[in-house]
Amino acid sequence: FNTDGLAAIAANCRNLKVLDLRESIVEDLNRHWLSHFPDTYTSLVSLNIACLRSEVSVSALERLVDRCPNLRTLRLNRPIPLDRHANLLRRAPQLVEFGVGCYMADLRSEVFSSLTGAFTSCTN
Repeated sequence: FNTDGLAAIAANCRNLKVLDLRESIVEDLNRHWLSHFPDTYTSLVSLNIACLRSEVSVSALERLVDRCPNLRTLRLNRPIPLDRHANLLRRAPQLVEFGVGCYMADLRSEVFSSLTGAFTSCTN
């Protein structure tokens, strides 16, 4: 399937609790599919987009994470910049699982400090 299908799921499945794309092949047609979740949507418990090869809108992801107080699992794809992970953690300190893949690039000290602080503030 493709990201247009994901946009339709986001827009129409108002009680969706789990979106797990593990081992899925998703054709990228629109990196803004996460913005199709309505502003009133709050029921997400688990989001796994680790298999996506293309970028997603990080700002839409941050807004979605902000709105979902029961989110426990967040597994991200590689193209999300490492320096944005701390923002996501601060928006969801209730996370039990936070998957980010493997990063081989240089970890700047300010990014490391920001991530350390964000992990420290997690409640679980």
